[in-house]
Order: sequence, then C-alpha cells, then structure tokens
Amino acid sequence: MAWPEDLDAAAAAGIITAEQARQLATFLAERTGIAEAPLSPTVAVAADIAHADEEEVRFIRGFQDVFMTIGVALFLVGVGIAGPMIAGPVFGTYAGAAVAFLLALSLTARRRLVLPSIALAIGFTLFAGVGTAILIGANGWDVLLGGWNVDDPGRIRLIAGFAALLASGFFYAVFRLPFSLALVALSAAVIVFGAAGAVFAGALLVWRLPVVLAIGIVIFAAAMAFDLSDPKRRTIRADNAFWLHLVAAPMIVHATIGLVIADGRSFAASEALVVVAVVLAIGMVAVAIDRRALLVAGLGYLSYAVAILMGEADMTATGIIATTLVLVGAFVLALGAGWRPARHAIIGLLPRRGLVSHLPPV
Repeated sequence: MAWPEDLDAAAAAGIITAEQARQLATFLAERTGIAEAPLSPTVAVAADIAHADEEEVRFIRGFQDVFMTIGVALFLVGVGIAGPMIAGPVFGTYAGAAVAFLLALSLTARRRLVLPSIALAIGFTLFAGVGTAILIGANGWDVLLGGWNVDDPGRIRLIAGFAALLASGFFYAVFRLPFSLALVALSAAVIVFGAAGAVFAGALLVWRLPVVLAIGIVIFAAAMAFDLSDPKRRTIRADNAFWLHLVAAPMIVHATIGLVIADGRSFAASEALVVVAVVLAIGMVAVAIDRRALLVAGLGYLSYAVAILMGEADMTATGIIATTLVLVGAFVLALGAGWRPARHAIIGLLPRRGLVSHLPPV
C-alpha cells in the first residue's frame, strides 16, 4: 500500500493531482480495510480547492446516455401526440406523465442515468402541468406558448403551475435527481406570476422586472443554502445548488439590467458602460461564491454592450462582430485560466468571518 508521504510526493512532483492523491488514498484504504491515513494538510487543502473550483456536475457518463436520452425524448413526444388521440386530451396527457414515471423507475432509480433522467423529469413535469391546464380549460399544448404573457389573468397558469410544482417536487422526493429542483423553482416562478396576474392583471406589466428579480433572489438564496452547507462540494447538495443557480442567474441578470437601463433589450452607447459595470459587478459575486452561472447569464449583455461601444469607433458590421467575439472570448478565457487567483483577490477583500468562512476554500 502506498503511504501518505508517497502520495504527497507524487502530487508535489505533478505526477498526479492533489485530488487524485486523495481519491487514491481512499480507494487503497477501502481495498485493504485499513483506516485511511490523511494526506498532508497542503495536499488535502489543494484537493479541496481543486474539487470545488472545477464545479463538477454529475451530468453524463458516456455517449450511451446521449443515445438513451434521444430515445426517451422521441418516445415521450410520440406519447404526447398519440395519447390525446387515443384517450382524449386530458387522460392522454396524464398518461404521458405515467409513462415518464414508469421509465424513471428503471432509468433513474435503478440505472442512475442522469441525462435521460433529466429528459424524464422534464416530460413528467410538463405532462402533469399541461394535463391540468387542459382539465381546467386550456387549449392543449398551446398553453406553453404564452407562458410569460403577463396580460393573462393567470388562473390557468396558477393552477397548472401548482400541478407542475407537485410533479417536480414528487419526482425529486422519489428519485433525488438534483435537476428536479430546477423544475421546482421554475414551477414556483410560474405560480408567482400566475397569482400576480390573477390579482393585479395589467398592472403586473409595470412590476414584472422587480417580481422577476425577487424570484431570482429567492432561488439564488436557496442555491446558496445548499452551497454553504457543502463548501467542499462533495455531496449531492452541490449539484442541487448548481441547477438552482442556473435558474436564478438569468432572472437576476436580466431583471437587474432591465431596472438599471430603461429598456434592458436595447441601450445607447452612453448606457453600454453601465451594463458592462453591472455585469462585472455580478461577475465578482460569481467569482466570490465560485459559481459560473451568473457570469454565463451576463455574457449576452456584455457582448451586446461591447458591440455598441465598438460601433462608436465607426467600424464595419463585420469588424464589430469580430472585435466583440475576440474581446469577450479573451475575457472568458482569461478569467477561466485565472479563476483561482481572482477568487483569492476578491475573497481577500472580504471579512474572514461569517459568510466567507462557509464558501469554497481559496
């Protein structure tokens, strides 16, 4: 059996990484039945940092998962079309939910295929929500086309949202699939908009961005609760947090920029610098909490703002596109390569106690 000092030396020499040294020590300890001897503090901390910074997500194990997912998607679409033709719109749609759940008993509960399970979770939630919408008067799957139309009084969306929330929550409770929490969060957002639309109707048009921001912040807080309970990101709670961050990020970024700029979809050159500043500020939060979703959500706005600024230089359309892609791409590459030093610098500016002490190690 390799001793801890051997693994430390191999990691220090660059033969294996610190995380591989930790995994090898655990494997050898389990194989021999001997209690695992700890790695040196330096290597152990390095392993924790490397593991957290990689932001690993259990998503796909091989192309077999992709192949199975294609099959699941085709099968569920077929059921969604054939079910209403055979059993009627309501029962046919609910039958799709039953089929998705039965498939999940095999692919999710037994085989633990993550990517196909994501497709099944989406199908199960959609079938349950749309089936309920049809039950109370919606015109089939057309209910999805007006999903965020705040002029709608919201009754159908409110009730269907509850059905989707119960379905996604049930799927998570049974199978513990982290992606299901993203569906739970989205269903809850639909409920909030449905309730607000039913109560305030057209007045929600004025308040839609603050509402979106509030929903995003609540989902972000839930994601941070999972993150803070597992700063080294070694349990399924880290995956739960990832999917919630993925839902919260676009809401927060879109609503924040929309509130800062009168029209978040288009802005003048004088406002482009403000957008860049907002995205960079959100990016600093993303680096501090060691989650990239916030940054990814802001890249579209950042690219558009840079293009607006480049347009002031009297460049051709092709030149603007090329320059924007180069600048934003270089920014992403530089930040990706220097992620750890950037985190170290930002965390160094924050007080060591409180929230910072529960963030991933730097």
